[in-house]
Amino acid sequence: VNQVDSTGFHMIEQLASDCKDRGISLFWSMVKAPVRKVLLRCNSINILERESFFLSTEEALQSALVLLGHQTVLPRAPHHAFPSTCRALSPLSVCHPERPAPLDANLIEEHADLDVATGDVAVKMLEALVPGSPNSAGRKSPKKKSPVG
Repeated sequence: VNQVDSTGFHMIEQLASDCKDRGISLFWSMVKAPVRKVLLRCNSINILERESFFLSTEEALQSALVLLGHQTVLPRAPHHAFPSTCRALSPLSVCHPERPAPLDANLIEEHADLDVATGDVAVKMLEALVPGSPNSAGRKSPKKKSPVG
């Protein structure tokens, strides 16, 4: 998405407000700079938080895991989308901490039957990262893919 209009902003604002009312944290990843600026500039009710914007989905997921109490997941600081979110030396400097280690590809299995709109992919990724987590209770473990020969 390269731009957002007022209708899109109001829908995002309503989603964020509903999630906040239910105690659900939203993490935004790969939001382009022009869209981020509009979202935060128009944020009259302070629903969207700067700390919830990340440069990659991986970093957003890792931060979500830390929020869930898995403190050892982040070996290094995540790349927040806003430099002022990081503890940079100067407000004008760009924050580029070391990137976190990539997720282990063996933990994440592609599922053609998952609906991205319902969040199934993110849940499946979290379950793969945190075996035995509350989300994985009662669900079958993903089958490992056989090597292609």
